[in-house]
Amino acid sequence: MKMIQLKKPVAGSRRVAFRVKAATGRRVRLIGSFNGWNEPARPMVDWRHDGIYRGMLSLLPGVYEYNFIIDGQWYSDAANPNRKSWQPGKSRSILKVS
Repeated sequence: MKMIQLKKPVAGSRRVAFRVKAATGRRVRLIGSFNGWNEPARPMVDWRHDGIYRGMLSLLPGVYEYNFIIDGQWYSDAANPNRKSWQPGKSRSILKVS
């Protein structure tokens, strides 16, 4: 079992939950401006084996762009209507933390 090291939240940060639906057994990652678009930095887990992959971040107030990577394919957050185009036919989800 791989241990996950939790970091102490920065003062003034907010806990933000991310969820995405995908078939069980998939490799799901959260990637965005908050982690320098670093793919291996934030894995998401289907703890309940219900096809909902979950992740939690502590973020300072600000505006962030993010995507999910599911088995190597990039997806915007279907549950978040706030998006920004970044390549033809591709978009990034926008999150405002206040």
